[in-house]
Amino acid sequence: MPTRKRQRVEMIYDIQPEQIYRTNRSEELFGFGPQVTAEKIKKHELPTPFPLSASSIFKAWTGQQILDHRAAMRKLADQKAETDKLRSKQEQPLALQPKIKKQKLCKPAPATQP
Repeated sequence: MPTRKRQRVEMIYDIQPEQIYRTNRSEELFGFGPQVTAEKIKKHELPTPFPLSASSIFKAWTGQQILDHRAAMRKLADQKAETDKLRSKQEQPLALQPKIKKQKLCKPAPATQP
């Protein structure tokens, strides 16, 4: 049975702080599928969602949680870019350096007499 082709999902960029976003929209919010989202929530790499009601199995985030997470990730990316900029370049190992193309030398053509 062939696998289904993955559809392209548009990211949601304009998040309203007071709005509620269900976890099934995680691909549109964070760019991760359901399984990766669940793993990242367990590892506390994504904000912890709350149940929609006391008896509900559905969970959601507030817009403010998403905005706070995005701000924290942006700050972390900026810090990483700054440290990368300050770090000195390392020498590349010989095995990875670009190869020099060798040229074969040819004997000069014999001079022609007029």
